[in-house]
Amino acid sequence: MPKVLLSLGSNVDAESHVRRAVAQLQALPGLTQTRSSRLYSAPAVGFAGPDFVNSALAGFWDGGREPLQSALRALEDAASRDRTAPRFASRTLDIDLVLFGDEIHPEGSGIPREELLREAFVLRPCAELEPDWVHPLSQRTLAEHWQEWRQQHADPLTALAGDPAAG
Repeated sequence: MPKVLLSLGSNVDAESHVRRAVAQLQALPGLTQTRSSRLYSAPAVGFAGPDFVNSALAGFWDGGREPLQSALRALEDAASRDRTAPRFASRTLDIDLVLFGDEIHPEGSGIPREELLREAFVLRPCAELEPDWVHPLSQRTLAEHWQEWRQQHADPLTALAGDPAAG
């Protein structure tokens, strides 16, 4: 079973949507041994809007990428995700498959997600949760990437209190 790493975010009733999604993912058939990062608040990137709440979730998936991505889309749809909105816009829920084992599929599914190394709202929760996970392209750990990112940028995230699945 491949180990998977997911990134979650919302800026519409944000904390509620992310907490609910973490709980739904932890109960998703085929996704086992899940762990989630803390919740973080981060400013919207690419547009003026309310702050996002972000988190990461890791686990083992008993299946292929496409069925997992379909399950993630179904959770987003259940949270009333508007797929007609622009890419940089407010959203009820965004769940991205960031890493799928050590697979590399840059076209189509975008594995690994390029935002992982570019955006603090993805990298920090993922590095907190899986610091020793080796990025399949760079061959460096997520902890190393986060340390490098922090040397070059101010950290825009604020950790929120509480259990990510509570609520």
